[in-house]
Amino acid sequence: MSTLQIRNVPEELYQMLKEKSREEHRSITQQALVELKNSLEKAKRDKSREYLEELRTAQVPTLPDEIDFELMIRQLRDSH
Repeated sequence: MSTLQIRNVPEELYQMLKEKSREEHRSITQQALVELKNSLEKAKRDKSREYLEELRTAQVPTLPDEIDFELMIRQLRDSH
């Protein structure tokens, strides 16, 4: 298992983490891992939602209901 050391943690953030770890009956290290994991998973979900929303709102070109292939062939022949 890997090790991560974080220096210069702002006191306010450390106190928030300490309080949360007390509420959840975890060590500060355990709580930090839980918070980090939750944050990364949320970021991934948010990114997926953004991507899906982009797909939903994308302007997709549409073809006409009826295509006159004879006219298309005639126009192609006439252009050469």
